[in-house]
Amino acid sequence: MHDTFLKLEQLSSELWNEKKGLDYANRKQVQQHFIKIEKLIKEIKELDFNAELEFLKEVYLKKIYKDK
Repeated sequence: MHDTFLKLEQLSSELWNEKKGLDYANRKQVQQHFIKIEKLIKEIKELDFNAELEFLKEVYLKKIYKDK
């Protein structure tokens, strides 16, 4: 999963470099898209996946024992 985020970050960087050839009107729109992508990448990196998995495990185990 970590590789996926690295690839996404690399793609974002490559697209920033490619946008240099766009005209000004398109550049502003593309720039906004990149800013949104970068914010999402930062949010994903900050997620605590271990805590999320622990929570899901607890919920799942409670459901199993409740159903018995």
